[in-house]
Amino acid sequence: MKRGCIGLTLTLALSVSGCASQVGGVIPNQTKPQREAQIELAAQAVKAGNFEYAERLLGPYMYRSQEGELLFKSLGVSSDVEKKAVDTVALMLWGTGRDVSLEKFAGRYMSGYERDVMLCRLAERNAIYERAYACWNDLGDVDRARRVTRTESALRILKD
Repeated sequence: MKRGCIGLTLTLALSVSGCASQVGGVIPNQTKPQREAQIELAAQAVKAGNFEYAERLLGPYMYRSQEGELLFKSLGVSSDVEKKAVDTVALMLWGTGRDVSLEKFAGRYMSGYERDVMLCRLAERNAIYERAYACWNDLGDVDRARRVTRTESALRILKD
């Protein structure tokens, strides 16, 4: 019951505070453990498919640049929790089909293999087969690259 009350309180507080498009705004006046708990709640909401709730929880920590790029304000949390916040936003963007935002977000906040896999998956999902094939092949995932080729071929056959 106590946890439910905290979640409800956070939801109500967030619904009347801040705007995700506020450039350079300050993060909510919370302690580090409170911010970390809020990010954890958002991660759980995304895993449960409750994207709207997760967006309300993460909204005070994010903004859009003049160019429309989704950016974090300074979170002031541990590196593990910061990583969880990045993963949570990426999963939320993936789950809601906001591929343009996700591509920019992945380029800025993800690195190495994780970023490359996300970009390959985006190319594949958006039927940019040549890029997807090259992407998977560059990563050394020959089976996935071949699957992209088979998918493209099957779609061409069905189209004709």
